[in-house]
Amino acid sequence: MVTSAVVIVCLSCFLTLVPPAEADCLAGWMHFNDSCYSFVAKQVAWNEAQHACYIKGGSLVIINSQEEDDFLHRHLQQERRYFYGYDFWVGGKEIPGTDFWEWVDGTLFSQTFTAWATGRPVTGGRAKCLEFEADMNSEWNDDYCDDLDFYICERAFEFLTPSPPPIVG
Repeated sequence: MVTSAVVIVCLSCFLTLVPPAEADCLAGWMHFNDSCYSFVAKQVAWNEAQHACYIKGGSLVIINSQEEDDFLHRHLQQERRYFYGYDFWVGGKEIPGTDFWEWVDGTLFSQTFTAWATGRPVTGGRAKCLEFEADMNSEWNDDYCDDLDFYICERAFEFLTPSPPPIVG
């Protein structure tokens, strides 16, 4: 009887110390590298999308690498039955009065990864917000900020250290 109790305690300890990786993303969010992502199927303007992401503890997605860009595109492709034909806001915006772009955290595009579609952004145009354009195979496109698009939120993935198991004695 004592032996089986020890096995149960040890099994419980193991399960407590090795939580599933998805456990620290909110329900409905996907984990990739150091972030959690939410693909929101609600059409809103860019500012409203950014505000909605902020309320959820994040921001519109900031794309830092080709790997992250590929992840986002793969997910949109896998879920095309829901997302086909829809544009998605992401976290880039032109700095007012300039032809320079920045992410929502203030990082300039010139200092980071970018993947603009051919001929984009249009210099001097009125389109000032970044989207994945459905008609352009979800490539990066500059669009009017008050257009209504779906959006992608990103928030930090926080691996929570589990509490130590109770001492049985």
